[in-house]
Amino acid sequence: MIIGFINLGAGATLIIASLILAFSANYIANKKISVLEVKSDVEGVTQSKIIEIVSMPLDNKSRTMEHRLESIMTAMIEEREEQSINYEKLESEFNLILSLIQQLSIAAVVVLLAKAVINLEASQGIMAAVIMLTNRYFAPYQQVMRTLSRWKLNSSQIERIAEVMSLHSNPSARSEFIRMENLSIKTRQNKRIEFNCGHIYVMRGNSASGKTHLTSCLTQDRLDDSLSITCNDRPITEYDYMSWRESVAHINRHSRFVEGTIIENITCFRSSKNNEAFAVCESLGVKSEVDSLTSGFYTQFSGNKQVPFSRQTYYALLVVRAIVSGKELIVLDDVDNVYSESFLSNLVTTLTTKSNNNIVIIISNNLSQKQSRNLKQVNLSKEHIE
Repeated sequence: MIIGFINLGAGATLIIASLILAFSANYIANKKISVLEVKSDVEGVTQSKIIEIVSMPLDNKSRTMEHRLESIMTAMIEEREEQSINYEKLESEFNLILSLIQQLSIAAVVVLLAKAVINLEASQGIMAAVIMLTNRYFAPYQQVMRTLSRWKLNSSQIERIAEVMSLHSNPSARSEFIRMENLSIKTRQNKRIEFNCGHIYVMRGNSASGKTHLTSCLTQDRLDDSLSITCNDRPITEYDYMSWRESVAHINRHSRFVEGTIIENITCFRSSKNNEAFAVCESLGVKSEVDSLTSGFYTQFSGNKQVPFSRQTYYALLVVRAIVSGKELIVLDDVDNVYSESFLSNLVTTLTTKSNNNIVIIISNNLSQKQSRNLKQVNLSKEHIE
């Protein structure tokens, strides 16, 4: 107002510059909020993925997912850095626009007052006073614009934090121990299949009858909305997913060991389980073969080295790991790929003595009636337990 009273042109210039500055500051602030929201989401997903990878190194190695995870993380980190750069660009753009408008306004005021001095409409003292007031005007005005921008950003962040805080958490689920007394599957034909703790089940069926699919749904490797699966009369989807995965073992041709020695793998790196692992290996008839290796049970598994024994022995060691780790549910798929009378006989005998506290499902069409006479039979074509 004072500048406008001294010189109307200079006052009008400052009013126009202030409006442009306010509009630009508001536009960039809104843009910063949208970029910040995307940046926060990307950072959150990236950090969660990093925590997941770091907390499950053995699972990642056992599935040979190192290269895939590296590709995923590279893409996620690149996206995170791109969003960070975009945010920093907006911050720099905001500061540059404030400075640019200030300098242009001062230049316009100087030109208007210079013309007034030349035309003898104003003195040089008035010109100096107006320029000094203009400089003093823009400093606090820019600070107000920056403060309003920060206030909008902070309000947006507070709203997002409030949304997170309002979510219901279930801290006990993360450490939930799942005791599987009974598993029940209800098929789309309303047929029911029951699995009870302490029993071994032999699942038979023609090719593509759904044996692998059904057991994959039990271990939550797959999802099928047409199946109703309960554990202890409670839908398995209500259990914490990570706790459920820790309670099951699904052994098939894709199962792998991680980098480390044989004994470290079959005991899950718990040396207190060594004697139990040796006993189970002896029962399965593979201990002598492992002992015959140069380093015995301390032979290293490595991704770039060939496995030093047969596929049958490798499968047997996977079974040892599942038994020693005390899984509540053990699914043995692709058993027929390593079929031999002696191996299956040892397998059934071992599981019979070790499965008092868990549920074991063997998927096999080659297991003879004599070998499976004491086992529960599941025929998928009939969808009932015999």
